[in-house]
Amino acid sequence: MTVTDGENKEDDLQGLTFICEALHDFKAEEENDLSFEQGELLTVTGLRSDGWWEAKNDEGATGLVPSTFFKIPDHIKSMLEGHLELENGRKLNSSIDSKSPFRKIISDESIDNLSITEETDISKPLMDQFSQLTVNQELLPEGFRSSILFEMQKSSFYNLGNFMAPKLDETGISFKDIHYEKTLLKPNATLLQKKINLIAVRQVPEPSNDFIVKSRHIRMCFHDGNKVLSNIHTVKAKWSKSTPKLWMFNSKITTKDSCTEDGEIFIKSNQCVPTLGILFELCMSYGDLKGTSGEMCAGWAFMKLLNDSGEPIKSKTNILKVQNTQPFTAYFFRKDSQGSSGFFKKIKDKQKLPRIVISICDPMIESL
Repeated sequence: MTVTDGENKEDDLQGLTFICEALHDFKAEEENDLSFEQGELLTVTGLRSDGWWEAKNDEGATGLVPSTFFKIPDHIKSMLEGHLELENGRKLNSSIDSKSPFRKIISDESIDNLSITEETDISKPLMDQFSQLTVNQELLPEGFRSSILFEMQKSSFYNLGNFMAPKLDETGISFKDIHYEKTLLKPNATLLQKKINLIAVRQVPEPSNDFIVKSRHIRMCFHDGNKVLSNIHTVKAKWSKSTPKLWMFNSKITTKDSCTEDGEIFIKSNQCVPTLGILFELCMSYGDLKGTSGEMCAGWAFMKLLNDSGEPIKSKTNILKVQNTQPFTAYFFRKDSQGSSGFFKKIKDKQKLPRIVISICDPMIESL
């Protein structure tokens, strides 16, 4: 792409206005946000790099709205994807601006009673965090990148205990969901409750002989296309030296085994955003001939958990195509990481392309 082509793309986006339909209700979280309801038509008047757009409703009220809550027209989506490619190319050729004016995306409720020393890193959109990791990209083999979920998991914010521990109420002297009086006890409603079985990962690319792979594993979490919504869970894979591109997972473990070795995962969520899904990262811990060690990612996949009507998806076996693109942009999360349509194209995908085979179903009552 020439400089002129890039300038033309930017000119097309400057002053661009279009109408899009809301896929879900949104209640303003901050002073500059704009509330809307499902099915409402809003006019987008300005685009921002953090995924929050400037919009106006029929009554003339203006404010910021999350782009992942809207059905974007196809011709607009193609323009945005072209603009993203241009911006990504510029990021790789320029230094990283640590003062980018991104809107905070961590709500007050999610950080109650937590001591977060890296709040600025946690509150940034994942796209910005990825750009910071590209500075070490030259140390990794071609086709691999640094794992964002690995870096995020170092923070206590994304540990399971943070999401499972009781939270204090507004007074700060008692808990929200723990009561001494039995009359006040009530079950917490869960909007989504599923069981996921990791079956296999096929055709995973292998690094060069300069890198010694110590462990292969999948990192996974709830994601809405813009930010991580849950703890980050890790499941170790099994493989053999004769077939390193095939990862398998334990379907049955004993009480002595760690939960990281169990390919059966229970998921629960009270989030109801239309783009809710599970983000998977294929990760490898490695060492090289220079004595350097670390973790790299061989690709990612995304599986939506809600259908177009906002209901949980039905039980089925999924084959998710592993993406090797720059991850965590809102536009890649519009749909599942499914393979190409068409009979012969599906056969080609199945034979040559990396993919994750998983099953999802409703858990049995005795398992809960």
